[in-house]
Amino acid sequence: LMVSAAILMLVALWWWASGLEKKDAGRGTRMSQNRPVPDGSKTPAPPEPLAFPGERCRPWWASGAIQKPKKPIDALFLTSSVLDPYGLVAAGFASDCGEQRVFAAESATAGMVAAAAGKKSVVVAYGPAAVELALEAVPDMPLVYAGVANPEGRGLDSVNMAGVSRWLPAVAIARHWHEVLPKGPIALFRLPGAPEDFAGRLEKALAGLGRKVVPAAIGNGGQLGNVLASLPADVAAWALVCHRSLLEDELFGRLQAEADRRRVPLAVTDERHARAGALVGAGTDSHRVGEQLCRLAEAMRSHKLPEGSHLFCPEYSFAVVNLTRAEKLGYMIDFDKVRQVKVYKWH
Repeated sequence: LMVSAAILMLVALWWWASGLEKKDAGRGTRMSQNRPVPDGSKTPAPPEPLAFPGERCRPWWASGAIQKPKKPIDALFLTSSVLDPYGLVAAGFASDCGEQRVFAAESATAGMVAAAAGKKSVVVAYGPAAVELALEAVPDMPLVYAGVANPEGRGLDSVNMAGVSRWLPAVAIARHWHEVLPKGPIALFRLPGAPEDFAGRLEKALAGLGRKVVPAAIGNGGQLGNVLASLPADVAAWALVCHRSLLEDELFGRLQAEADRRRVPLAVTDERHARAGALVGAGTDSHRVGEQLCRLAEAMRSHKLPEGSHLFCPEYSFAVVNLTRAEKLGYMIDFDKVRQVKVYKWH
């Protein structure tokens, strides 16, 4: 009964949070104009480079390849009350895999988790604290996880593990940019340290959509003025590859100010910088990530995980549009032509 009550509480919180997002423009409004389209196929693809050095993920639509479990999975679910305060990931997992006992990594101990593990078939962890707790408490139990940066560097890509990357591959990002940005060439800004393979993949993906890309590499001196002066006059939008750099945050602020002055739309490769003022970025949906974790857990339990790397890209991604920025630019977006989108607006 206590387990059922915990799951019901998570589901209730998810519905409450969804309603809150729709009502409170200050927090942002999530809207999906059309039925979401998965970024991968039922056949696993080779690993794709990500915007963060050394990180990769494999596109695979696990929810299309692996059927929903006929019976609830007996899993141990560890989450983070900081990263997922409304329990959206746990609720997404429960929607396809049934009710689970949920522990918050910030309050649970290794002893509590080990005692609760019993004969459970898999441990599911969301966030680095939850993953560390799982490895400490039940190191021999199969692990399915998400919300962890640099998982390969943390040793989280082994036979007994499967994870969902925090980041999106270039093909997904390019699609969202293409659907939101005005027609015309895109100037792609990249700082030293941003992965060249990812930038090249992004250029190729945009070219495949009929977009011309103008590379705009910023040197170590950060001479933005010289780079801007060299851009062709027909450039319709700017874009910045974001890769966890303090220098990148400084460049973003300068780019954003200059884009406002010139009334040029600015795109980014993540969600954080879109919330901070860029017109469009790309992100995931927590509930969908939970559903994907369910299918990965089922694939692991039924020995249907594909060979090779078990670090997969998010199945579904969304354009993240800053409507406040669009209004300041006087830019009208036809959301009927954007397949899946999260829209944020601040007063």
